[in-house]
Amino acid sequence: MSFNYASEKRKFDAMWAKLRVEYRETGMEESAIAAMYEFDCEVFRKNRTYGIHNTYFSTVMPDGEEVADDRSSFMKKFSSRFSVPAEESDPDRRYGWIDEIENPVLSEILQKMPEKDKELLTLYVIEGYTVTDIAMMEGSTHQNISKKIRRLKNILKNFQNQVAD
Repeated sequence: MSFNYASEKRKFDAMWAKLRVEYRETGMEESAIAAMYEFDCEVFRKNRTYGIHNTYFSTVMPDGEEVADDRSSFMKKFSSRFSVPAEESDPDRRYGWIDEIENPVLSEILQKMPEKDKELLTLYVIEGYTVTDIAMMEGSTHQNISKKIRRLKNILKNFQNQVAD
């Protein structure tokens, strides 16, 4: 289920209406209340952004049990390109999953990518790290990693469009 901004914002505002009253009753200064509100607003926005970009899917098993599937939708989209599941590739080779791709043109495109791009794809697609996790690992910003992933997605989309033509 996606993040319903209007509904969540109404709940947030209602919660803060109560908090303002409580904080005033305890004698807090308006500037302190405003600073706390701004902080909570920033957290609210970050949670919204995280919810939009990190949707997890679940699968209902035949016995009715719901199992979370935390692989990225990007991985799901391209997993059919592997001749064997990526988890079965040689664990001693960091980018061994590229060898498992059946389409030789796509495999060649990925092989020729710079090491940093292959690492980013491996972290995001194969290992399932979020953009936030990768940004922290790389010592970079969320926006920078998102931009790089968008660029890599465009490369793969262009390949997919060439194959479709």
